[in-house]
Amino acid sequence: MTPTLGIVGGMGPLASAAFLSTLYELTVDGAEQSAPACILLSNPAVPDRTESVLGGRGEAVLSPLRTALETLCRTYWYPLYAYLRRQGRAPHDAQDLTQGFFARLLEKGYLQSAARENGRR
Repeated sequence: MTPTLGIVGGMGPLASAAFLSTLYELTVDGAEQSAPACILLSNPAVPDRTESVLGGRGEAVLSPLRTALETLCRTYWYPLYAYLRRQGRAPHDAQDLTQGFFARLLEKGYLQSAARENGRR
């Protein structure tokens, strides 16, 4: 299974496209087939975060981002489950481990501490 990078855009489609372009410019070495696989969720309905936070409407930004996070979790749930099944886990155990992975990911705030310099190249 090829690793896939999940990206939650949401600060405008042009910003999402610029980010993806920069990502590929910095990571593609030679053929385009060497680029990382990505799933980009760009939701232009997310309000401007600076305006929302300063205007006391932080929830207006958080709600669509929560929805985006849910979409990414749903997208990755089956590939993770399938991986565990291929590793010999029983269906029930693979389901429990998959759910546990996402619960821990969110409970511990691991996404908040993600840093580019710690990623694979």
